[in-house]
Amino acid sequence: MNYASFCHAVHHAVSLSLENDAVVKKEKVLKNNGILLDALCITLPFSSCAPIIYLEPLFEQLQKGTSLEAITKAVLHCLSEEVPVSDDLLDRLREPEAARAHIAYRLVSQASNKSLLEDVPWIPFLDLAIVFFLHLGSDANRQVGALIHNHQASLWNWSAGELLAIARENTPHLFPARIESLENVIAEIRPQTPLSGAGPSFPPALYLLTNHTGIHGASCMLYENVIEHFADQMESDILILPSSIHEVLLLACTKAPDCTIIQHMIHTINQEEVAPEEILSDELYIYSRSNHAIRIWPSGSHDIPEQAGTRNP
Repeated sequence: MNYASFCHAVHHAVSLSLENDAVVKKEKVLKNNGILLDALCITLPFSSCAPIIYLEPLFEQLQKGTSLEAITKAVLHCLSEEVPVSDDLLDRLREPEAARAHIAYRLVSQASNKSLLEDVPWIPFLDLAIVFFLHLGSDANRQVGALIHNHQASLWNWSAGELLAIARENTPHLFPARIESLENVIAEIRPQTPLSGAGPSFPPALYLLTNHTGIHGASCMLYENVIEHFADQMESDILILPSSIHEVLLLACTKAPDCTIIQHMIHTINQEEVAPEEILSDELYIYSRSNHAIRIWPSGSHDIPEQAGTRNP
């Protein structure tokens, strides 16, 4: 079965299995970096939530031997699970003061999201963009959130700057930062895989900075004092490698090889290892202890805006 036939078969099977009032549409869904992914967009009766089921990962399961019947059952099971957000909450979030506690930020590429940035409030940061979303709820298996678009911000009568001030307070509390050595992270995931050997060759003493969920954790580089405290512990300026939208890697400048090598490594890993919709940037950043700011290596002058979280002199 080819991909097109598979998409048609899953669409048909899910449609037949749901209630008559449910609407199942196959659509292209815009993801980060302008990537369009095939998905089933499902409107369920008596629910304000519209689940989205991405088809390419399901096709990969088929190619690995999972039957179409098993895939369909898994989709239906996912749809039957209670969504960790109530219709009452969705109604209340129309009011700005109810929405305030749920507003957080993420980092995305400016250059790769030009169309998206025309439709959402955002703040420039280095070569990146700070965008805003509503954190609606979470459980053990998933998070539910919604990107804030211009029309929603207008209804609340909040500018991008006002959203940033709110998200600056909320995001570190909703998604606390964590820093771990990359060696320990890899050892937990693949206990038998050393840092040297197959795959990218990482410099020594790399640390991973993300949030407690590991989702959109690159935004932790905006958190007040997080990188500053790490730099003080290392007694060094810090190189920041944008691993993906989900995390960045930290490396003390005193332990770094040639920065040209590191930037080439970032570009290579983005091309070969990172999913296109998860790429953050090909740039290398440096945090300076002397002025508490981040710039693009080697000579970028883009510093963290004061309201984004890290102090300027």
